Amino acid sequence: MTPASKRQAKLDAEVGRNSLFVRGLDPAQIALHFQRKCKAYLWIRSIILMKEAHFELYLIRHGQTIATEKNLYCGNSDLPLSRKGRKELIKNRELYPNCQGYFSSGMIRCNETLELICGNTLLPEEYTVLPFLREMNLGAFDMKSHNDLKNRPEYIRWVNDKTGDLAPPGGEPRNTFNARVNMGLLGLTERIMRADLRNAMCITHGEVISLIINNLCAKFAKPKTSANLRPRPGAGFKLFHCGEDGYSDFENFP
Repeated sequence: MTPASKRQAKLDAEVGRNSLFVRGLDPAQIALHFQRKCKAYLWIRSIILMKEAHFELYLIRHGQTIATEKNLYCGNSDLPLSRKGRKELIKNRELYPNCQGYFSSGMIRCNETLELICGNTLLPEEYTVLPFLREMNLGAFDMKSHNDLKNRPEYIRWVNDKTGDLAPPGGEPRNTFNARVNMGLLGLTERIMRADLRNAMCITHGEVISLIINNLCAKFAKPKTSANLRPRPGAGFKLFHCGEDGYSDFENFP
């Protein structure tokens, strides 16, 4: 095995461990894991971005579920698409482009969305699962509405927390979530460039996309509103990657 292939094997091994946050580890342990690995990922990124990689990345939120229809928080609950969600995706299938590469967070609602978009012709082994891009682990708040939780002290503290260090009971702190998603985007970008793809599609989650677009808004000094950060189910953003400049712009999709 060449030194380059050894480095890649090591990277793939690390990417394969990115379900740490659902294994019951203490959030502090997870944050420390991300901090220790960050330098290695950034070094790899600096090498990769020297390539003239120009591609389009479609970040799409999964279709409707019972949780989205009822306005419930939904993080780790691995829900399938609702009947309405499936019908909407099939109806709008022609809006989605054919891509050279396909990715999913690996949660059922994302896998089903991707397979429906592709007309049920895409087999599970034909797309790559990236668990770093799973939805935020909301612990005890999962599958509950704001009205269900609004009078609970732990919920009020979490909603008003400005540090990002406070986790829902049994859940994931926002700072850990942010670090995980940033590494997930980095891993996704690396895989696209390594495969020399010209376009790719990733089906992920509302909060994941919101975080990524929020960071890009800061980079491009674009105005930020809740409407343009969090896409509706089945919609998302088209990101443009231009060589060493990285992600240079984005637009709503469709």
